[in-house]
Amino acid sequence: MLYVGRVDPAKGASELIDYFVAYKRRNPSDLRLVLLGELLVDDPRHPDIVVTGFVDDQTRNDALAGSLALMHPSYFESFAMVLTETFAQRRPALVQQRCTVLDGHAHRSGGALPYTGFAEFEAAAERLRMTPELADAMGEAGRRYVEREYDWDVVMARYERTLAGVARTA
Repeated sequence: MLYVGRVDPAKGASELIDYFVAYKRRNPSDLRLVLLGELLVDDPRHPDIVVTGFVDDQTRNDALAGSLALMHPSYFESFAMVLTETFAQRRPALVQQRCTVLDGHAHRSGGALPYTGFAEFEAAAERLRMTPELADAMGEAGRRYVEREYDWDVVMARYERTLAGVARTA
């Protein structure tokens, strides 16, 4: 499992670490949580948590592509670029359902499982771990979502329609 960004309590990172440690206690496996980014919480010092600090773009993309899923525990996001980057790498995500932006992306894309609280986190993580074909299918659904909504030509066409509408009213 992969977390990308500032490892910050304000982004839900402390809760994620707590949930992951509890998950591992209840579900022993070789699953690890990799934290890519600046550590702004106490070092978790857990054998199944890997802290890398900053990495270059290629390493981040390779980590996304090779992960079981992205973990996105933030309660407050305005767009969630890393989620679209994850989908572009054909990987699913577990997202904080209390964040309307992440929950919306999860439902529109079919590429993420939203969770609220530890029980849902545990169930979602275990579902993806035990059914890799589901994780792969969700990753593909996420990729299709990114292509449908955020492909350069799609974005430019929206922008041009907006400009044309403004020009008509001016």
